[in-house]
Amino acid sequence: MKHKISVLVLILILVGSASAKDGPLLIYRRDGGHSPYKEINVTILKTGITIVTGQKQSLSPIDYQTQLTPEELGALKVLIKSTEFFSQPEQDSLCVKDVGEKEFIIQLDKQKKSLKYRYRPSLVPLNSFIWKLITQATAIEAIKHDGDVYIAAGTVRPTCAGMKALQPSSLKPHLMSYIRKHDKWQKVKWALEALSWITTPEEFCGFISLGLEEEKQRTQLLSIIGTHSFYGSVPVSHLKLLCPIYLTFARNAHLRVDQLNKTDRQALSDFTMILGITRYEPSIPMLKAWFEEHKKPYITTPLVPLANMGKASLSTLIPYLESKEDFYRINAIELLTIASRNGPHCGFSNPLSDFEYSKMISVFTNNVIPKLLVLSKDDPSVKIRKKASESAKEIKQWIKKEKITTKLYGKK
Repeated sequence: MKHKISVLVLILILVGSASAKDGPLLIYRRDGGHSPYKEINVTILKTGITIVTGQKQSLSPIDYQTQLTPEELGALKVLIKSTEFFSQPEQDSLCVKDVGEKEFIIQLDKQKKSLKYRYRPSLVPLNSFIWKLITQATAIEAIKHDGDVYIAAGTVRPTCAGMKALQPSSLKPHLMSYIRKHDKWQKVKWALEALSWITTPEEFCGFISLGLEEEKQRTQLLSIIGTHSFYGSVPVSHLKLLCPIYLTFARNAHLRVDQLNKTDRQALSDFTMILGITRYEPSIPMLKAWFEEHKKPYITTPLVPLANMGKASLSTLIPYLESKEDFYRINAIELLTIASRNGPHCGFSNPLSDFEYSKMISVFTNNVIPKLLVLSKDDPSVKIRKKASESAKEIKQWIKKEKITTKLYGKK
């Protein structure tokens, strides 16, 4: 009923304001054909007020209004003129089926024209502008009515194929409201990823931080923001600004690790890993403290990020090669070896840039390898002598590979 009333209001506006300064600039209608839409109507007034109404095959009716900026109105007028709309022939030159019938009614300056057509390549740019508005309206209606959030998210994520919203930021309040209210894990994750693409890093970080303070949202957010699919789907700038959250949580959770529930324990593991992936150097003091707590001669997963901080990792780990404790020496050797595998051509994921790794090569060559060779001969532990010898050889191989590849491709 609401949908029918909106259409009636539109008709009254068109009839009563056809010659007014704030009357319609453009009217678009489409129906028939094989389409997810039964019908769709778009009216753009000269003031920029835009109304989109219609009906999809499976979702609730679309009844949406937005305001175009002067710049967006200017772009629309350019498209109307560039397509030579008022000179378009009345008949289509191409005969196509099953595409439905479209209609444009445009009044610009002193010109007015009504054009019905099925398919016309010359009008594709103008069609794209209108369909960005329709896509935007459909996405917002889907979010509001708990519909297909994944498709809605695709309208703002540049990594997703398909039509994008004309005004991506218009989805921001709707996505935020959805995330706060819903508990469907997958849909909330999609909404979060979409939100990251239409907010500044500071806005996104603040939104996550506030959500973690709410008991209702905390568990769900903790189970989302550390997953691979999440941090691989948000902008790097946003992920890096989340690192203080990851660090604060990891530092506090580690102090009470035996008391953590399943969600917090998994978050601790995930957040620590992300600190290494992002090479967040402020986490080094915490990771160093964990290293010193670990008094066993083998490396566990939480310690690996300490090897992924570039040159800073080497500066942190080298002093432990001269430790009196066997477990510190052998663990430092293992982490230094892992650090050597971060070159851009070593074949491992998340490599350092040529520039960053080049700063490490001199430290490996002048400091790490000589110390390893001394340990391989003089260390009282047979296990450490063997480990140091093997590590020195492996590090040399990675350095050699980088130098050969750099020379081959002419990189400095």
